[in-house]
Amino acid sequence: MRAYRDQVAELDKKIELAYRDINKTPYYLYSLLIHEGSADTGHYYSYTYDLQAKKWRKYNDINVSEEGEEQVLREGKGLNAASAYYLVYAQSDVLLPEDPK
Repeated sequence: MRAYRDQVAELDKKIELAYRDINKTPYYLYSLLIHEGSADTGHYYSYTYDLQAKKWRKYNDINVSEEGEEQVLREGKGLNAASAYYLVYAQSDVLLPEDPK
């Protein structure tokens, strides 16, 4: 039993070390792919956050509209017939263009 606890403790340390640096790096929800419908039929559209404009945009076929964060998160949680199918997280410094000084 002690050997088992030692193995678990060793694995916990390895996991902590593996994620040590990533836990210091902030990631932001950048985009959601939404599925609306049932398992056998439906429609897909997406929301993407514009970091420069600080706005969410909904891309639904050829229609693009601005949406509030509350609406994006409501659909992402699946509170209606729509729910998040795929989430994209990114670091803000990767998404924002560099300052051309």
